[in-house]
Amino acid sequence: MLAAILPIALLFVLGCCVGSFINVVAYRLPLVDAPTSSGGDWNLAWPPSQCPQCQTPIPPWHNIPMLSYLMLGGRSACCQQPIGRHYFVVEGLCAVMTALIGLVLMTDPWQQTQPALLLNASSLIPLIWGLALHWCLLTLAAMLLRHPQHTLVVWQCLLWLGLLSNLSGAFRALAEAVVAVALCYALGFVLAALVNRFLHKGPSDRLAFFADPLLQATAAALAWFGSAIGWLPIVYVAATLATVATKHVAPQSRAIKKSSALPLGVRRNISGVSQGIVIALLSALWWLNGEPLPLW
Repeated sequence: MLAAILPIALLFVLGCCVGSFINVVAYRLPLVDAPTSSGGDWNLAWPPSQCPQCQTPIPPWHNIPMLSYLMLGGRSACCQQPIGRHYFVVEGLCAVMTALIGLVLMTDPWQQTQPALLLNASSLIPLIWGLALHWCLLTLAAMLLRHPQHTLVVWQCLLWLGLLSNLSGAFRALAEAVVAVALCYALGFVLAALVNRFLHKGPSDRLAFFADPLLQATAAALAWFGSAIGWLPIVYVAATLATVATKHVAPQSRAIKKSSALPLGVRRNISGVSQGIVIALLSALWWLNGEPLPLW
């Protein structure tokens, strides 16, 4: 019995630790170019963990995933300010998700056998790709709540992970995945050219479309599952045109012109919702073992 529970328990603990790191990435990645109060630069390792309210360094015993939040009653030990619940939720969700993926991949639900050893290659390789995919998706979901425009790097990492997973044909043939990604980028280039021609913009604006998180999200999804979601570029085109419309259609009334925050918020919502759709699709397709969704 212990041999059956121990691997899943270890995966749960691993998920807690990864969830804590996901919180760091979601918080710090948008700030990597912003200087700190000491004059240095933000990155994922520096400066050390500190209270976001009073900038007091957080000791290691107050930085234990999930447990520290419960022991401190959801408040920082230095200034007694509330700690965001989303930190606890992300860590808990990552822990449960990691354990669940391990349970699914290391057990036979039909014969109800005990979990296979983690060193068993037949379960270890799918486990690695499944965890890598869902950890990245959870990172993206955490970032979408506040910074949907700063997800570009994570999507690019997910794209390369998808291509690497298909080196052995885990979900699609590598050639199919590469061609799908190339066609996606070609679509982005053509769409950018048409939009810039219509709006009379310069070549530099056309190249900026390749820094669009939604284009990278679409390419990343195709790198994992290829033709199973060959219709996904339609979502990218529709969302891009909607974003362009909210950005460049000038309001007629002077009173509306003064309210510039609304169009910006609309554009962020379009990008965030569209990326959220891609996140949900990728997770659903993994659970379906790369098969097309039933409604298609």
